[in-house]
Amino acid sequence: MSTMRSEYSDFDFDSMKEDLDKLGTNLASSFNMNVQQWKMEASMEALELVAGKDVVAVVGKTGVGKSTLLQGIAGKKIRASTHEVQYGGQTVTKQVFEAAWI
Repeated sequence: MSTMRSEYSDFDFDSMKEDLDKLGTNLASSFNMNVQQWKMEASMEALELVAGKDVVAVVGKTGVGKSTLLQGIAGKKIRASTHEVQYGGQTVTKQVFEAAWI
């Protein structure tokens, strides 16, 4: 079985499709062991890139602010916003932080 090595500086769907075509598959095909091997090799290459470096995982349920946190770290403006909802005859108020769409 041949080994294929690809490097992507920017994600390029055309290059990826060419690589998958060389493996004898397409994006809509059923399970293909060659594709799985290619994915494992790409994963190993990614692990080599972060070896010896700090890696942080941001984990949480849907809607807790993972993406907002990352956007803030990346420099996007974050703003506080207050939302009110009427529920069961009571007003529920919640303050949230959102990426500002300026």
